[in-house]
Amino acid sequence: KESMVKLLRQKQLEIQNFSIYWDTECEMLGKLPASQIQDAMMQCMQSREHQYIFEPVCASVLLKRNTS
Repeated sequence: KESMVKLLRQKQLEIQNFSIYWDTECEMLGKLPASQIQDAMMQCMQSREHQYIFEPVCASVLLKRNTS
């Protein structure tokens, strides 16, 4: 049993507040000067009026792999 434990590798993956959204009614930012794009993106992201494709979720997964 001890040798089998040494042959397993484990990784834990945690995801918090993962979401995907596509806002169809928004201003395009590509024509803004590069110095203004980051500020404009921050303002867009602060809005809570998103059209979610995937609602915010949290998850935890423990992956085990046999390395023998």
